[in-house]
Amino acid sequence: MAAPSAVNQQPWEFYVVTNKETLQKLSGASPYAGMTAKAPAAIVVCGRKEGLTIFYFLLQE
Repeated sequence: MAAPSAVNQQPWEFYVVTNKETLQKLSGASPYAGMTAKAPAAIVVCGRKEGLTIFYFLLQE
């Protein structure tokens, strides 16, 4: 939260996932997320585009 962001928009959101079914689904989201299938919890970091004045700094490809 102390990291700088473009125009100080701070477009990040954090979700703590503990639901086993959701963790199983998340394990297929990336080649590096397989361990979430057996994890007790996961933190999902998301970027929010709504309300941003400069949204293209949020994009990650």
